Amino acid sequence: MICEIIGVLLVIIVLKWFKRRFKLKDIQGRCVFITGCDSGFGKLLAYRLDMLGVHVFAGCFTTKALEDYRNTSNTIKVIALDVTDVKSIEKAYQVVRTNLPENTGLWALVNNAGTMGHFGPVTWLSEEDYQRPLSVNLFGMIRMVRVFLPLVLKSRGRIINMTSGSGKIAATNVGPYTISKFAAEAYSDTLRRELYKSGVSVHIIEPGCFKTGFTDMPVITKTISSNFEKLDDELKDFYGLGYADKINTVFKDTIQTFESPKLHKVVDAYEHAITARYPLIRYVVGFDSNTLIFLNTYFPEWIMDFLAYATSPTPKGQI
Repeated sequence: MICEIIGVLLVIIVLKWFKRRFKLKDIQGRCVFITGCDSGFGKLLAYRLDMLGVHVFAGCFTTKALEDYRNTSNTIKVIALDVTDVKSIEKAYQVVRTNLPENTGLWALVNNAGTMGHFGPVTWLSEEDYQRPLSVNLFGMIRMVRVFLPLVLKSRGRIINMTSGSGKIAATNVGPYTISKFAAEAYSDTLRRELYKSGVSVHIIEPGCFKTGFTDMPVITKTISSNFEKLDDELKDFYGLGYADKINTVFKDTIQTFESPKLHKVVDAYEHAITARYPLIRYVVGFDSNTLIFLNTYFPEWIMDFLAYATSPTPKGQI
């Protein structure tokens, strides 16, 4: 069994090395649309591709981000975009189509926009708590593809979707985020298989924990404490008054242990998916994401359950 696993891993490593050697020679001048360019991976990718000579359309949600791009770049075309609003997406489509060179489509659509949503046990959360992460992380992706697909088909280009290592492993206390990413994984796999004969390829980025502002401890602490206060008395008694503080401690320890400042690794994966002659289907980025996905793939599920149990606080009612 161990020899078989090692053999499979060696084959995967060799294939990935081979695929990473060859880049497209005519990437300059191709057109790419990126969502979620206000900060983090999206912003870094926009400037990276711009330096490579790619025509970048950067979708931004905030007015501040729009102004920042206009003050710092003459070549990046910045566009107001709310991926939760179909009308906003359709307006962005018209802007892109108008600004594309004649008889040219989009080489790549990068669905980078994302949000964390609510924190805390799923038993604390209401249906409304799931709506924002699902609307951005899943339905935002679906809306973008529905509207922009004709432009990608025109160039027989690529769709690159941001999911997460948490889209393969059910992380605790971030239920809405994890559920939205699991769904985004399934959507991306389905989309890839359905578009296979069209010439459009679909690629997935699965990062671990990176220092992008998603994991803001003051926000996490406030959200978890607020969600605990909304519980009825019976559930409060079951978990215990100090349970919210214990979860916050686990979050803080996890972030300090795994959060990586090396955002360029995710941007490198994005760049390869866009510019490589033989892009990978999946890019697992980060030590934590690679380790957990490996364990989840090759080891019994009870091991992952045990790890989750061992790192989670115990409710008062289970002591």
